[in-house]
Amino acid sequence: NTLPFSPAFGGPASCSTYIASSLCSVAPTSWDLSYLPGINSAPQRSTQDQDTSWQIETGLDFPLHISDWTGDLYYSRGQSTAYQQAYGNDSLQRFQAVIQSPGYGQGLSFQGNQNSVSPSFGTSVPSTCTSGMYGAIFNDSAPSSDCQAAFGSTLQTMTQMEQDVVEANFQGSIMKLPAGEMSAAVGYSFRRDSALFTPDGLQGTSSFLDETVGLYPLGALDAQQTVKDGYVELLVPLLKDTFIKELNLDLGGRYSSYNDAPNATTFKINMDGKLTDSIKVRGGFNRATRAPNLGELYLGMQEYFGSGALYGDPCSVQSKAAFGAGGAAADQTTSAGTPEKVVNSNGLAGARSAYLICQAQIGALQANGTVNTTAPGYLSYYGPNAATNQTGDAAAQGFAWINEVGNPNLQAETADTWTGGFVLSNLADNAWLGGLTASVDWWQIGINHAIEVESPDYANYLCYGTDIVTNAAQAAAQANSAACQAVPRSSTTGGQLTELTQYNNLGTIHTSGVDFGLNWFAQFSDIGLPMLPGGLAYNSQDSLLLNYYTKASPLAFDVNTNWKDSMGPTLAGTNGGAYGYRLFQTFSWVMPSFSVNLHWQFLPSINTVGHASTAAIEQYDAHQAAGSANVLAYTPDNSIAAPHYNKFDLSFSWQVNKTLQLRGGIDNLFDASPPITGATTGYAPGTNYCAGKPQGCTAPSAYALPNDGAGVTNVGFYDILGRTFFLGFKAQF
Repeated sequence: NTLPFSPAFGGPASCSTYIASSLCSVAPTSWDLSYLPGINSAPQRSTQDQDTSWQIETGLDFPLHISDWTGDLYYSRGQSTAYQQAYGNDSLQRFQAVIQSPGYGQGLSFQGNQNSVSPSFGTSVPSTCTSGMYGAIFNDSAPSSDCQAAFGSTLQTMTQMEQDVVEANFQGSIMKLPAGEMSAAVGYSFRRDSALFTPDGLQGTSSFLDETVGLYPLGALDAQQTVKDGYVELLVPLLKDTFIKELNLDLGGRYSSYNDAPNATTFKINMDGKLTDSIKVRGGFNRATRAPNLGELYLGMQEYFGSGALYGDPCSVQSKAAFGAGGAAADQTTSAGTPEKVVNSNGLAGARSAYLICQAQIGALQANGTVNTTAPGYLSYYGPNAATNQTGDAAAQGFAWINEVGNPNLQAETADTWTGGFVLSNLADNAWLGGLTASVDWWQIGINHAIEVESPDYANYLCYGTDIVTNAAQAAAQANSAACQAVPRSSTTGGQLTELTQYNNLGTIHTSGVDFGLNWFAQFSDIGLPMLPGGLAYNSQDSLLLNYYTKASPLAFDVNTNWKDSMGPTLAGTNGGAYGYRLFQTFSWVMPSFSVNLHWQFLPSINTVGHASTAAIEQYDAHQAAGSANVLAYTPDNSIAAPHYNKFDLSFSWQVNKTLQLRGGIDNLFDASPPITGATTGYAPGTNYCAGKPQGCTAPSAYALPNDGAGVTNVGFYDILGRTFFLGFKAQF
């Protein structure tokens, strides 16, 4: 039904003459055009950006004439403006008007806002379409310029950021202690941030009659935030030249007052000391906060394309969601007609509650508690001849169109950081050890109340899983609640419509690791190689990841996931690539005016995001009692880990004279190919993939071919360009 079966345009008179198959034996009475423009039939999209920024800074340093105390005042004001014009876009409404016209608009003139009362008042300027769009659609030929202008639109957006900062800082000594002078710093600051984002009218969310072909509606933003800070820091020398060489205490605290967020207090307690002239120790605790930004607070509603619900549609009677209707009734769209096992965390009562709310949403649940089985939504979604497959709806959704909006009631994130380590230096006077320094630092970071956009599963839970309803009145009230209005359903098809999610303080992030650093330098002449000029340097910066846990929400179905050794984490605000360890080594030949450097980067084998997610669910299910309603359903992972990766880079720098410096090199010296990160083993029918797996395992319902990854890799960590060369110079006059 996507072809124009009309002899007038050179097409066959009927479907059966076009395709000699039982799949298409009757000419359709109507058809829809699915148009994907070719290379020639539509202009390529492009943007022209104009960025303007300026900043004014001024300050004053002065003595306070109180001991050694000094002060400084600082002020800055800055503004950045980005104006963008996006070409090659089309108005959906005007495009449809052209192609739905006789002859696909060929030779026609279009004029809007016409009326019979005042035919000449307020009408638009006529637009013509000489070529029409038939050739563009079916022959990939370029339409005439006037035709393109009839529905083309240049999108104009503007983003503007402003900031004012005022600071006053004072520092000096407080008192003499046996181990040294105790000093302090106190200060006050005021900051104002403002943000303005104005999308093109055709791309704004209020353009409900028309929109841009292929682009999502954008929310406008016009807001500002102010914060006042007061802080104090103390450096307290505790010990000196006793059983240890030195020990200092660094204390600090800050109080922040926001105009649109709760006030926050941060503080730090750090210690550093010298055990000997060669061994230093350091460590401490730091409490930090991050207030919600202007977008998280005030973003206007907009649409985006993101990950869908992991547990599919909770209204399906085959749902595997812990808050869904799975098992509440038989699936009439299957021949078996028997209910699935109840997996709702509240048992059968919870499943029936979700089922009642779903029926109320689609207009099938009547006030007397009976179900109108002839209601369009019920027939289409739950009826025996429904086109919707309940099993398919219950499956995980890879992607979905979702609306999101800011939340002015957000709280600040809090982060607790613990550190501890030591530094070795000045180990000996000989050439081999004199230039050696090494450090080892352990760290642990925990972030609570992390600001995240609600997931589709979380939004569904708020509607179907927070309260148990038992009758039609309760179901109707819940269906009309704000939580259920955010996950609307069609009264015609019964299916899901675009969900609304907002920012919320939902997530937790906990990670820890160890960082290693090693630096060494020696002159060749000092290590027995006087025939070589200059010296040899070695630098090693390595890290060991102990764990990286994230939890998207406090709810049980958002399991605590350890992303170590995977391409995750996926939580917003986190960086992917949780390698178990990373090695970065540099070998250098250094001379007064010339140096050559060989860099070696090593990344170990790493699993996919899906592997880590599935492993977390398996671990959760393994700790649930047999038959527990809290067991989460999952499909066994079939991804293949990416192999380890070695990359070498060679570079040089030559200071020719005081004026000229040359630099160059070869990146990816041995032309290492990037590892494939998307390969899978596929699924074969009849194989028991759940053997030996924890409860909750669901065998794949369909055959899947093995996938070699199709060239999918992670460009953030792997070089996709291959061996490249660079050469540059710098002249200083």
